[in-house]
Amino acid sequence: STGSYYDKLEATNASVALDGTNDGEVTVSLVGNADMDVYGIQGDWDTKETEGTNKLKLDKITTDVSNVVFTGMNYADAPTGKVLWSDDTFSAPAKVANGTKLLNATYKVAADTPAGTYTVRFKFITLTATDYNSYTDEVYYTAKITVTRPAAHVCSGTFTKGQKLTITAVQQGG
Repeated sequence: STGSYYDKLEATNASVALDGTNDGEVTVSLVGNADMDVYGIQGDWDTKETEGTNKLKLDKITTDVSNVVFTGMNYADAPTGKVLWSDDTFSAPAKVANGTKLLNATYKVAADTPAGTYTVRFKFITLTATDYNSYTDEVYYTAKITVTRPAAHVCSGTFTKGQKLTITAVQQGG
């Protein structure tokens, strides 16, 4: 990275437990791992997992930093994953304390998503030229989303006409 606040950010991992019937929701974040001032954000969240199964879909982008407001020229667009914010004056940076979530990406997880680990990324677009006119670089932050499903049940039993039915249920790993 460029040696500025990009080195002081990290992506969080998250997990979601699906009940087998309903869609789930999970949020990953770009978190500060040191105190810093941020003057601008430009980048893209993946709109789905990189594995290409189309089971995760970006639903919303938010922030926990009070003076980062996505209005006017500043925006966070979930359908495209694009994020753009600047303090406009270079005198009112976003104050990101260690542990603060600069960006949150919430994904809807389809009810039929197989158990496993899925990857999403945030691509931070950074200006690296001293003339502030050209040459961009990209810094990637990767988050892992773990999906779990309810345990499967296997039932077995015997039945003879005229007798009571006895069923034994054994929980299998899931």
